[in-house]
Amino acid sequence: MAQTLTKFVRSIFAFLSLLSLPVSASAGDARSDASDEHWSIVFRSYLQSVNEVDWKLSQASLPMCSTPEAGHGLILDSLPSYDRKEREAVSKALGLDARPQVAAVASDSPASDAGLQPGDVILAVNGDSLISVMGTEWSEMVGEQIAELLARLPIDRESNLTIERDDREMSIAITPVARCSAGTVLVIDKSVEAYSDSSNAAITTGLLRFLEDPSELALIAGHELAHVLLRDRHRQGRFGSKRKEDEADLLGAQLALCAGYDIREGIDFWLRYHDRRAFSWLPSLSHRSGKSRYRKLTAIADTLDCSQLGSVLTDAP
Repeated sequence: MAQTLTKFVRSIFAFLSLLSLPVSASAGDARSDASDEHWSIVFRSYLQSVNEVDWKLSQASLPMCSTPEAGHGLILDSLPSYDRKEREAVSKALGLDARPQVAAVASDSPASDAGLQPGDVILAVNGDSLISVMGTEWSEMVGEQIAELLARLPIDRESNLTIERDDREMSIAITPVARCSAGTVLVIDKSVEAYSDSSNAAITTGLLRFLEDPSELALIAGHELAHVLLRDRHRQGRFGSKRKEDEADLLGAQLALCAGYDIREGIDFWLRYHDRRAFSWLPSLSHRSGKSRYRKLTAIADTLDCSQLGSVLTDAP
């Protein structure tokens, strides 16, 4: 499931857990689940689900992470990130304007501990107003700019955010902790896919709807993050890719376990994924079948532990 993530097209939501790869711009896939709600409200619930898993994986992966940064557990959103044709409806549905608004907060994160809530608007960081930092023109990349600013805050030292909540300004003290800069973003796409580049992992909304349990999301996101963490071990060429996928399966399962998820519940994904694929019986040069991956992960599920992240690779077939 690892492909080269060459680029994300124009952003809808500015960044995930202080990582700012833009999200695909088509709203149709999210809209299909919206019923009587505006699609942006439904999509925010998707973001919250991914944010929870991403935050836990970002902590679990720290022992193998070469690029830690300040982590807060936030997703920010802003109106310029949306297509102009969508902005009026999105603004009405979410109470969103050009300023960065908190879209989701991960549990047991610095943002949660600080009392930040979805809907809070960030006005200043350590007394420096965002207008003075970013200028008066809020661009569609404001989320990425704020992400970079927050990621540079001192780890394990208290910082101060000035926010607006219910038309009142208030000060929030927040203490960032280290997180791995590699993270998981949500891409609006009907396909049931996950993939990664050298820095981050991506989960499609189609895959998110296909998943039945947070443990499945943790297993698949962990697999893709494993590709990022193991990039120096990647073998070139199609004929080495099955070994590469085996390693990512093993390390991804260990990451999910260390993030607090039930691996045996997550592994069921591979049987359902196998059954949904057309011509799943045909052999692949690059990937083992879903049934094969299910069997391999089931065989090692009870032997996994978190004593040393990456130790499971010594048993890779």
